[in-house]
Amino acid sequence: MVRAWLSVWLLLISLPAMTATIDVNFPVSRDGRHVFFQQLVTESMKVAGYTVNLQEIDVPRHRRSFLALEQGEIDLMYLLPSPERDQLFRRINQPLTRGLIGNRILLVPASALGRYQHIHSLKDFRDAKLVAGFGAGWADITIWRTNQLPFYVHQGDWTALYRLVASQQRGVDYFPRGASEILLEAAQYAELVIEPNLVLTYPSDFYFYVHPDRADLAEALDIALQKAMKNGVYEQLYKQHLAPIAQKLRLNDRRIIPLVLPDSN
Repeated sequence: MVRAWLSVWLLLISLPAMTATIDVNFPVSRDGRHVFFQQLVTESMKVAGYTVNLQEIDVPRHRRSFLALEQGEIDLMYLLPSPERDQLFRRINQPLTRGLIGNRILLVPASALGRYQHIHSLKDFRDAKLVAGFGAGWADITIWRTNQLPFYVHQGDWTALYRLVASQQRGVDYFPRGASEILLEAAQYAELVIEPNLVLTYPSDFYFYVHPDRADLAEALDIALQKAMKNGVYEQLYKQHLAPIAQKLRLNDRRIIPLVLPDSN
């Protein structure tokens, strides 16, 4: 009798946590790149027993999204890790794209495709002296510097890089983009094309970062993602959203150029 009563009591005290409603101000973009991450949050939380009250917040692409998170306009954001972000926010320590973002593919002017045809190695890439374009403060900067590859850093609105590459202004030859984002971007900038043969790779992935005041969300999402990885929810969403990208970009058929990370020297 005591054991039965104890079981009922334990069930009752667990119900509020598992049926809690979690409010989430979630960042969205007009090109839809947020959809996989948004569905991962909502579907994971659902199977973990939470109800999500999700409010979509438009964050313009030219604005650095972690600033919106820092100022509390949004409650979480999918970001590449950095020591600064690990100090400012709560990272949910679960990589989200199976490293897809660490496959960097080049946006280039169509007229310049011939400059990449004979590149097969990192040495070839160095010798070609092609200049990458980056926004200020991007992690790619230290990676390109470590690998002795030339680059240009644009101050201000980083989306100007599309125009600079297309026009070949300031000597910027290409814009390396993650495999998970380049198809959307190529569709928006008709003056640029996806270089068809190369992929520069290094270990990298997105993680969810949560505003430090939202401990409830961080704890719930941590539990939810662990469940999603085990019960097939993540696998289903990956196959729906990300696997077709890898296939369309022919990642397995490209010439792989591995890049060295700064801390591995």
